[in-house]
Amino acid sequence: MTYRAGHFRAHSWGFECPSLEKISPGMSTIGGFKFYLDETWLPRGPEEAIFDIEDVKTWFRHFFTALHDHIHAHLTDPPCMVDWNSTKVEYIFGLSALWKDSLVSEFKKIVEQAGFGIGPNCSIVMGLTEGEAAAVCTAKSLGREYKVMPAMCQHSSIFALIFWLQEGDNVLVCDSGGGTTVC
Repeated sequence: MTYRAGHFRAHSWGFECPSLEKISPGMSTIGGFKFYLDETWLPRGPEEAIFDIEDVKTWFRHFFTALHDHIHAHLTDPPCMVDWNSTKVEYIFGLSALWKDSLVSEFKKIVEQAGFGIGPNCSIVMGLTEGEAAAVCTAKSLGREYKVMPAMCQHSSIFALIFWLQEGDNVLVCDSGGGTTVC
């Protein structure tokens, strides 16, 4: 999110935010605030006065309002021309595996305030954790045949490997975090 000094509304969001090298004087870009919705991640010490949980909630609302408006405009404008009043729209949000129920409820409240789930046929689902979503994505991709072509390494050869994921197979997925999106 990028803000102008003295303005409450966001100037830009997402990929529209200027890079730090191109930001204008009197503007500030706030990124990586996803983790701060959990107050235990808020900075402590000298930086503490810079922002608090209410600021973080505001950034979330602004981001999700911009996202909702973008989705709505994209689907209702040409070429899509979706009739928003007669089309079922289900928003499924991925969640941090660390969030407790109270934080999930707070997050749901924020996305509702941003416009998600409003409408005669719109709903919100608090979906899988990011780690669960990574496992599902991996299982989907491993359901197809994979081949590793022969290649020569300095000390050994790597030969073709073909496998299929079958019921009862075990797959270990290591979700290393970092604020990635759900696939």
